[in-house]
Amino acid sequence: MTMTWAKPFIGVPFQERGRSLAGCDCWGLVRLALAAGFGVTVPDYTEDYVTTTDREELHALITREALDWVPVSITEAQPGDVALFRIQGQVCHAGLVLTAPCFLHCQRGIGAVVEKWDAPLWRRRLDAIVRHRTLAGRPV
Repeated sequence: MTMTWAKPFIGVPFQERGRSLAGCDCWGLVRLALAAGFGVTVPDYTEDYVTTTDREELHALITREALDWVPVSITEAQPGDVALFRIQGQVCHAGLVLTAPCFLHCQRGIGAVVEKWDAPLWRRRLDAIVRHRTLAGRPV
């Protein structure tokens, strides 16, 4: 199921440190979709990393950013929560929950797509679901 607010983001091409519909990386897409769908503004971070292939740098950035978010169980995931994934052992990829288990994310070579975190490619990589603090008080 695709939420109406998410449809404009499907098919956005991958672009390193991209922050617009012309091209995004995973955080750029999360940032755009959170603003459009939920009115939530999160930091840009384009100055904090050079490339999405630097998994250690992204892991440190995501770990630092997650301190301002509220962890939620996978069974309580709601639209607008952020799914965090491990790639080669590092939490370095993010997607936005549409409806569990569907999430919107942007990946090199693919662009922005909707996938399921319980699919073979993602189920072992899902590390956490987090909710922005401004959305934490909304009803489940």
